[in-house]
Amino acid sequence: IVMPAFSAFDNNKAIIRQQFLKLTNLLTIFNIPAMIGIFTLSKFVFPILLPHWHGLASILVILVVGEGFRRNIWAHRDIFKLLDRQEVYPKSLLINFVFALGCYPLGASWGIVAFCVIRVLSDILYLVIQAHCSSRIIGFTLQQFIGGFTEALLASSIMSLGLLVILKLSALLDIGMNLLTILIII
Repeated sequence: IVMPAFSAFDNNKAIIRQQFLKLTNLLTIFNIPAMIGIFTLSKFVFPILLPHWHGLASILVILVVGEGFRRNIWAHRDIFKLLDRQEVYPKSLLINFVFALGCYPLGASWGIVAFCVIRVLSDILYLVIQAHCSSRIIGFTLQQFIGGFTEALLASSIMSLGLLVILKLSALLDIGMNLLTILIII
């Protein structure tokens, strides 16, 4: 979806930079609440879909956090292609590969939670590396990226808190309705 949209800008780096930063901010605003929604629903869905794997839900919750960070900058690969810099992406993954080679076996020896935390750190490292590579190619400063990312993260956090409040209130409402039903029956 990004490639056709950004190709309309005819390699105009100023417009691509502006739209890339806007897109990244929008993704941040919506990804974090989506990840919290997945996190919340996984506790209910896993026992139904995979009853013998109920312990897996808490592990996946950790991985969802990292995936939320990783998904905030997914447009970079298409921008590398659009600006004829495809060689950048494989080179940028080399740091993540070295990190994985060194840290994943260590995390696995420390237990599944440690492994998942290292996986999240790898996702955050991926975000930082891709932001750096993108900034060098389309010419935004890391301060612009971090500033926009921070604002979007704040908006996302507020939305997430609202989502959690709604979920808690709906749970309380459900309990209240159950109590009301019991009182009516009695």
